[in-house]
Amino acid sequence: MGSPAEISYDCFDDLIAQLRAAGHASAADRLDVMLHRVAWTTGSELLGELGAEILQFQRSAPSVSAPLQRALSRSLGIVRRVWPDIR
Repeated sequence: MGSPAEISYDCFDDLIAQLRAAGHASAADRLDVMLHRVAWTTGSELLGELGAEILQFQRSAPSVSAPLQRALSRSLGIVRRVWPDIR
């Protein structure tokens, strides 16, 4: 299990770009604000919030392109390193 300090957040920027490209601008904007414009107390708090937002998006848009699904899965994999039980 990696600590938030050891985690690369690049996959979240990729996910944001994939969401925008697929026409999900509002979801991309929410993740972008969380990732780049909010001062979080801890890295694990940030990852938990990103994970919750990604899961909410998946519930609201269950059918997405294969590249976007891979980006979502990759990002949730990072979140689950710190929050293994997030659902």
